[in-house]
Amino acid sequence: MKSLLTTSAAILIGGSAAMAQAGKVTSAYNYFTSYNQYKDANDLREAVDYIEPATTNEKTMLSAKTFYYRGLIYHAIYQDSSAKAKSIVVEPLTLATESYIKTLELDAKKEYFKEIVARLYVADNQFYNMGIKEYNENKNNLKAVEYFEKVLQINALPAIVEADKAAMPYYGFLDTNATSLAAGAAFEMKDYEKAKKYFQVMIDKGYRAGRPYTNMAQILKTEKNDEAMMEVIKKGRAKYPDDAALIIEELNYYLSTGKDKEAEANLQLAISKDPNNHQLHFALGSIYDKLSSPDDVAKKPSKEEYQALRKKAETAYLKAIELSPEYFNAIYNLGALHFNEGGDILKTAGDIKDDKLYDQETKRAEALLQKALPYLEKAHQLDEKDKNTLISLKELYFRNGNEAKYAEIKALIGK
Repeated sequence: MKSLLTTSAAILIGGSAAMAQAGKVTSAYNYFTSYNQYKDANDLREAVDYIEPATTNEKTMLSAKTFYYRGLIYHAIYQDSSAKAKSIVVEPLTLATESYIKTLELDAKKEYFKEIVARLYVADNQFYNMGIKEYNENKNNLKAVEYFEKVLQINALPAIVEADKAAMPYYGFLDTNATSLAAGAAFEMKDYEKAKKYFQVMIDKGYRAGRPYTNMAQILKTEKNDEAMMEVIKKGRAKYPDDAALIIEELNYYLSTGKDKEAEANLQLAISKDPNNHQLHFALGSIYDKLSSPDDVAKKPSKEEYQALRKKAETAYLKAIELSPEYFNAIYNLGALHFNEGGDILKTAGDIKDDKLYDQETKRAEALLQKALPYLEKAHQLDEKDKNTLISLKELYFRNGNEAKYAEIKALIGK
């Protein structure tokens, strides 16, 4: 009898403990209900104190109800803007979401399924908006990525995937935007591994057309992986042949590696897509300029080709200036184009024995030097400290006999 009494007592004690834990879950919910009625954040603090022990006690830790209530409590804390509520716990929306997900795992009968899916939908939007705020207002890319990843985590849940998309039309929208923003924020803070991960997702799913290819190429360029970079660019160009950013990215590679002919073709294509881009016209002028006077003597063009290339360069520079009248690079380069050609003619004229031809060539050279002058003067107005402009002007004023201007420029060079 004694042993039976002991066993009976143990059963009663165990039952009492289970009831006590269940009572804590009920008390937590009662405080949550009271909060909804009176909006006193102290009720939420009490609710947390009751619900947390229930999540680790073996009697209640496998109950869907425990985590369902926990989710409701923490979600309420997140949505309460008072200082009292904010002091209860850090990252309450994360805790609420974790609780909802745990509820789905434990809810074999799907008793809470519809409401949890709806609440996850709300949390999804809230994380998205938090990410936008951190990204745009607070400039906290690390936190922005964290929140955008929460959006992606929710979107990937089987319960969400299986949910009626017609009733939840914004899930796809948030998934696309969150992926794009997570990639962009990671890229900006130079977390290139994470950025590549999300840019690759964008590429695989066709998000944002050619943009992720461009961003991926920029990362690979930073990592000095030119082979992989060009592979990405080629794939992007094959899928989006008219994407201007990809064309420019490919162009920059050709320019940086001295592949002038390929760069010329890309520039012509880029200009056809963006004809009012003064920088593209300037770059095209620079290519023609370079092709007319290559460093490699073996690539030196014929006299006819030289003149044709110089004319093309002049036309391109003039177009750049037409589109952007204060664009220093194009103005200076056009002045330098004429100045250098005039100087080259004077160098070769010294070897001419025929007086008539000598006079003819020197006059042609002087005309080009004078043609350069107004562009170089304009360049000097735009950038008074540019040394190359100053040196060219010094020589031109000396040739013109303009002593005052010569002295002025000489003094500037000496500073």
